Amino acid sequence: MPTQVPEPTAFFRPPRTSPELAILEAARALRGRSSGEITGVLLTEDNEGTPSPQGALSEVVFGPVRDFRCACGKLVGPEHAGARCPRCHVECIASSARAERWGHVAASGGLVHRALGSLVARCLGWTEEHVWQVAFFQACVEEGEVVPLMPGGDPRMADSGPEMLRRLLSEKGAGADWPAELAAAGFTPRELILDEVPVTPPAHRPLNRMPGGARMPGLDSVRYQELLASNGRLRAMREAGREDVYSDFEHLALQTAFDALCVQLGAEPGAPQEERSVRPGMTFSREARYWLRDDRMDVELFPPPPFEGEAETQRPTGCAFLGQDAALVCFPSVAVILGLDDGQVRATHELPSPVRLVTVSPEGAHALFTFDGELHVLDLRDGTWVTDAPGMSLAAAVERAGSVYLLNARVDSTVELVEVRKYLQRQATSPDGKLLWAEDHSGRGGVYSVDTGLRWVDRGGWRLDTPVPKLQADGTVTPAPAEEDFTEDLEHFAKEHGGRTDSAFTLGTDGRWRFLDLGLLVVDGAPVRRLAFQGSAGAFDITGERLLIASEDSLFLLEVGQEPRILRRVPLSQV
Repeated sequence: MPTQVPEPTAFFRPPRTSPELAILEAARALRGRSSGEITGVLLTEDNEGTPSPQGALSEVVFGPVRDFRCACGKLVGPEHAGARCPRCHVECIASSARAERWGHVAASGGLVHRALGSLVARCLGWTEEHVWQVAFFQACVEEGEVVPLMPGGDPRMADSGPEMLRRLLSEKGAGADWPAELAAAGFTPRELILDEVPVTPPAHRPLNRMPGGARMPGLDSVRYQELLASNGRLRAMREAGREDVYSDFEHLALQTAFDALCVQLGAEPGAPQEERSVRPGMTFSREARYWLRDDRMDVELFPPPPFEGEAETQRPTGCAFLGQDAALVCFPSVAVILGLDDGQVRATHELPSPVRLVTVSPEGAHALFTFDGELHVLDLRDGTWVTDAPGMSLAAAVERAGSVYLLNARVDSTVELVEVRKYLQRQATSPDGKLLWAEDHSGRGGVYSVDTGLRWVDRGGWRLDTPVPKLQADGTVTPAPAEEDFTEDLEHFAKEHGGRTDSAFTLGTDGRWRFLDLGLLVVDGAPVRRLAFQGSAGAFDITGERLLIASEDSLFLLEVGQEPRILRRVPLSQV
């Protein structure tokens, strides 16, 4: 690997002076600096963080994780230094190479860099806004004019996108507006549309230690994963000879993922951090947001607008523990703080909108809500809406324009949960705010890391294929039905299940997963109790040993142990 070739760092962080020249030189030098092509979408193969051979953390490309030890263990020790394992193809060298080696992604379609948009506009005689509209398939070129496209699959998309910009730049050539420094370096306008993307050394993208000991990639690696997923799909389409509106949409997804990667790695020269989440010159309609799957939608915290119209049925919409002796119960128009010992109302706060409770802060001073795809924080001490809550997780799953996103205001990011389709059936946040459970009606989704947006657990649904005892509202337990009566009993449970909305989960201090899944209490993947009373909201405490279930007329406090039981029932009629 040549050492005289400069690192392509300037591709993502160009200098203030001559950024276009720095980016193009970094792109030209990439092949000489790259240690191999990255093609795989999978980042790790297990919860321990073992790199996937073809992914953005690959040991084959970047070097071994452990000093002088290949991935399979065939070559171990300095005596094999420099040798490449014939089995796993990992070179037996020092792990410090993972801080120095770069890789690359060969794009299946042209890409427009954020910092090159103004130069493309100058070469074509357009405004920069027109360049981005064509690059992101919002407009096409007809007889030299930029014409808006109809969202949702306009057949004229073939005359749009980065490839159309490349053709136009090739026809224009290096005119009077072409910078002299680029001409002196041998660059042509056609090269403004990029074909390769650098992959930064894995040591610059460390794994995060998650609750329970799992090691998961950070946001930089997640952005590479999104890019590789779109790139692989577009490549498969083009290898199959598909050049239609569907391949154009996939090219759009690739350009969007590339733009998100550039934002994440600080591509826009000199831009303040808060401005990096805004693509220059772009505004999106609701329909366009669906097709663009934009993962940098604004994440703001502000008081929700007043709710106009009749309130919904006053059944609980959310609940949470506030310490050991109090609970927060939310209704469509009011949030109520109840004492668990005496059932007395300690405080009430009017909710101006039908917001949904997400979680509360560890000390119980703030509550996070979602409304109309935005995040809002309520100070439970005085009932005011605030813009921050120190020490509290500010993340939630929201539905926007036909897709489901993980919004994290703490790091100003929005990640699409691609496994989940719209119409969330189950959504809950762990008591510590570090994990998010999101699934649709078909059970697609799972438990996601709030920090990285990666799916941590693919729950896969629970199968009620064996009889399970039923916990009654009065605290008694009905024994599990006999095997011969189980089929009929299961049909009855399915009818009960249809009206339930209570979902909650936690990873307890004992390392065991606990889920409340629409009337079914599950511990480590095994259903242990069915709940006879119909709940509309649920929440575990931080230890996972206690569970709140709010129904239309009562708040139930349960102990989740070897034999789950009801500790207390607080009437909600006074509320």
